[in-house]
This record gives sequence, C-alpha cells and structure tokens, in this order.
Amino acid sequence: MAMGEAYPELPQAQESVAAVLRQEEERFAETLEKGLQLLERHRRRLVTRETEQNRSIRAMADPG
Repeated sequence: MAMGEAYPELPQAQESVAAVLRQEEERFAETLEKGLQLLERHRRRLVTRETEQNRSIRAMADPG
C-alpha cells in the first residue's frame, strides 16, 4: 500500500511537504556547519594549549 492510499491528503499536499522538507534540510545544513565551525575552533584551542604545555614541560625538564 502506498502512502497516498493510507493518507489521501498527501498527494494534495505534495508541494507543501516538499517545501517543508527543503527548509528542514537547509536548517540542518546550517546547524551542522555552525557545529563543525565550533568543533574546529575548540580543536584549535586545545592543540594550542597542548603545544604551550609541552613547551613548558620541556623547558622545566631541560633547564640548561
């Protein structure tokens, strides 16, 4: 059984449903992009912090 048979209003609302799906895809893509940017920003901070800590450790280990 096709969805249209079970839900007779779907064929009539096809354009509306497609528009809503496109909007949801766009919103998801925007949210994903923002999340990836945030993740990259935090990754860079972590790498920088680890690099600074490693320099400090090396400096303490090699006073000479």
